[in-house]
Amino acid sequence: NREDQQLQTVGHHWPLDGPLPKEIRANMERLGVCLSCHREIPKGRFIYRVISKLGDALGMIPTNDAEHMKLIAKGMFIAANLQIFGPPAAVLIVILFVFLIRRRKSG
Repeated sequence: NREDQQLQTVGHHWPLDGPLPKEIRANMERLGVCLSCHREIPKGRFIYRVISKLGDALGMIPTNDAEHMKLIAKGMFIAANLQIFGPPAAVLIVILFVFLIRRRKSG
């Protein structure tokens, strides 16, 4: 727990089994994580109003923790893919667009 007391025994079958060190537990702390998203929602930003209305109309608003976790996982997956593949895709689109414009002008 947060007071560095071991509350349960963990495996002992593998060399690295045992209680997690304080450094690892500190990196796993989730206190305040919800605020990273939910502090923006009450401000009434346009995109959150749209998402809320659409989600409500389509019956997609989570009603329990499992549905909320699934929604967050989906959002994280989409965000990660956009961050990784978005910039290269944008560069390719710009290159293709420039190529097509030059081709039309010369042809």
